[in-house]
Amino acid sequence: MKVMVVDDEEGIQLLFKNSGKNQCKRSWGGMTSEVRKRLFSPFFTTKPVGEGTGWGCSISYQIVVDKHGGDWRCLSQPDRGTEFAIEIPTRQSDRVEMKAN
Repeated sequence: MKVMVVDDEEGIQLLFKNSGKNQCKRSWGGMTSEVRKRLFSPFFTTKPVGEGTGWGCSISYQIVVDKHGGDWRCLSQPDRGTEFAIEIPTRQSDRVEMKAN
């Protein structure tokens, strides 16, 4: 797993990447397009019934995007790995005004 943090004048970017070579139990080894489409939906989980609520990514997405005016992207293909890019602006008022327009 590679983790990278980029801090520039516009914001902070967090990158999490797994090549898929040492596949984890869940979706880090790569996701189908169907899973990616539902990833941030409330109650969606890839875990067996009773093991997950499906709230983790949904709530995290709302905090990053809706509350802080940031961005959260997921790039993934089965057996090729997964990359999450999370961007949080350092100047909240600038980013929130842009999203409101």
